[in-house]
Amino acid sequence: MASNIIYLEGKAIDDETILVPLSSAALLFVVQYCSPESFSLKFTRTNLDEANCFKISRDTLDKTEHVFDIDDEQDCLLPVIRQTDDIWVRSGLCGTIRYIVSQAHFDRPQEHLDDLLLELGNYASLHNAILTFSRISHIIISVRFSTESHFSTHGFRGGSLKACAEVSGWTKLCEVELPDTVSQLVNKIRNEESTVFSLPEDLMKLEWHFLKPPKIHNDDKTKRPFLKQIQKEADNLKTEEDVTEFQYNREIHNPHGVTKFYVNVNAEYETVRSKTNNKNIKSKKEKKSNSVIIGGSDGENVQDISSVNNLKNLLKKMTIDNLEFSHLYSEGTTITMADLILYTNIYHLFESLDFKIASVQHHLKHIITWFDHMTSLPRVHQTAIQCGYKLGKLAKNRNMTSPIEFTVEEGLFEKINEDEMELSRRCRGKYRPIKPDVWSALDKVVKGEIQIETGIHPRGDNTAILWSEVPEGVYPGLDLPKKRLLRKCEQLENLVTAVLELAKPGDVIVDFCSGGVWCF
Repeated sequence: MASNIIYLEGKAIDDETILVPLSSAALLFVVQYCSPESFSLKFTRTNLDEANCFKISRDTLDKTEHVFDIDDEQDCLLPVIRQTDDIWVRSGLCGTIRYIVSQAHFDRPQEHLDDLLLELGNYASLHNAILTFSRISHIIISVRFSTESHFSTHGFRGGSLKACAEVSGWTKLCEVELPDTVSQLVNKIRNEESTVFSLPEDLMKLEWHFLKPPKIHNDDKTKRPFLKQIQKEADNLKTEEDVTEFQYNREIHNPHGVTKFYVNVNAEYETVRSKTNNKNIKSKKEKKSNSVIIGGSDGENVQDISSVNNLKNLLKKMTIDNLEFSHLYSEGTTITMADLILYTNIYHLFESLDFKIASVQHHLKHIITWFDHMTSLPRVHQTAIQCGYKLGKLAKNRNMTSPIEFTVEEGLFEKINEDEMELSRRCRGKYRPIKPDVWSALDKVVKGEIQIETGIHPRGDNTAILWSEVPEGVYPGLDLPKKRLLRKCEQLENLVTAVLELAKPGDVIVDFCSGGVWCF
């Protein structure tokens, strides 16, 4: 028997098809992608809203032990993971998927879910590094591996979707807002409620997110080694043939994808040009068809870098700002769990349009580019096929126009731009309430003319705890500043004494991260 049981919403329609909500579809895609061995699936029909469900192939379940029609698991919002040999229960889409990825690595380390990633510019694969950087045969590449290990699909420092939806705008978008939005939009399209639909704000948030440059943690630390490598290549430029073969577009391969960046010598030349106070630089005529011309900001051709010395000089003067990474993935430059969740959502949206995505090309240009790149990744492509995704039909119909027309609310992008900080929340940032949610709650209080009254503690002012009598691990910590430590102790005292006052013999008290491990 599997040591972990996943409870999720869904039901079997026939021998070939199952009906699931988007949360279950995303989870099944991740299970298929990771191929964990220690999980079994139990589908429950409890409160299943079939109008917002999607049909997927039953082949998705071939590799996993599963059973349908479980009705007695109703105490947690699905999906949920329960460990059969312990008391642990994990609930919520992102929390369950994070655990699946972690366990899949321990079950199948050969699947490279926990490879040594690029750190300090080191290459994940010697073979691929040579393929990428040895186009000029005499350049020797030094490859060094990081000693720090990460879950690749867990993102930078394992932080992908780690912060809960209540404090992270990004987690909320991936786990709650986008699945709800896509489900509602698809339901309207199915019911032919109109031929003109306004693309929802949550979907446009994602489009706007891909419009920006990718977020790179420790920008200098990440780019500096690549810059040094490129400048080392400049020392080995000897002939005009070397200049011709110099690679401006670079790729770094790893088992789950590829990272791409562009060596923008044009930007470096513009910097040099501005520093020389826009002095006239005599253009050289193009002598060969393979020469490269750097253009000035005024549109003139100002320098020919087909010569060895000119290219060497520009490469030597480059900074990390000249290395422009492509925004190929939702959380930066490498694939994470968020990409797998979002991929499922966007696929089912396109499916509702019979894959005639030319209708939304204008409004969702960057989402479509990301989706195409994800589909091109061998492992994602294979997983999609195993899940019954109709990629062949997508390729055939994608340039067709649907009779449905899409619009975007006027001024929406300005509204989204104000929420930039909410989308950029990551697990290592300070946990704060999401501002739009706070404003919405306060607005309802005001409009509803609700009178707020201060509650009375069940013990009145008698809330003190003798900290010397509780387990040492419960104490908030001496490393906190004195004032912060005092406030933390007061918070815990108010919470715990209230619960103890209300609890009756036989009650089970559960501590949801109140600051320590309480034992009752």
